[in-house]
Order: sequence, then structure tokens, then C-alpha cells
Amino acid sequence: MKKFLIVLSLFAALSAMAEIDQATMKSTEPKAGEVDAARACFQELETFGCRHPREDLEQFKSCMENIYSSLTPACQSRIGELYGKKK
Repeated sequence: MKKFLIVLSLFAALSAMAEIDQATMKSTEPKAGEVDAARACFQELETFGCRHPREDLEQFKSCMENIYSSLTPACQSRIGELYGKKK
């Protein structure tokens, strides 16, 4: 009976931890609007000739610095958060 209670309590604890982890992950997921805004920003960068950062990150950063002032304020903010100087 003790072994059964130990297994049962272990199962309950693991289940509770999984639910807590899932709730934490849900709270950090980007909202649909944020995803759409990020996609629009990268499309805006593409129209100015900046390739995807996955292709050549250094070229992307150089291109981004050159056209930064031409971007919309929302895109400037997002790009600054992602690729700006870290403190």
C-alpha cells in the first residue's frame, strides 16, 4: 500500500508540474497580432533589399543599419529589440 501511495503521489506531483509548465509556456506565447506585426516588419525589410538574417546575419545587420531610418516606427522598435545593441 505504501508503494502505491508513493507512486500515486509522484504521479500527482509530475502532473501538477506539467500543468504549471504548460501555463507558463502559454503566457509567453506571442499573440496573433504580434506575429503578424513581426512578419510585416520582415517583409518591409525585404522590400528594402535586406535578405533574411538566417542567410547572412552580418549582411542583414549592415543592410538594416543603412535603411533603419526608412522603416516604420513599429518596425524600428521591433528590429531594435531583436538586433540592437545589448546592454
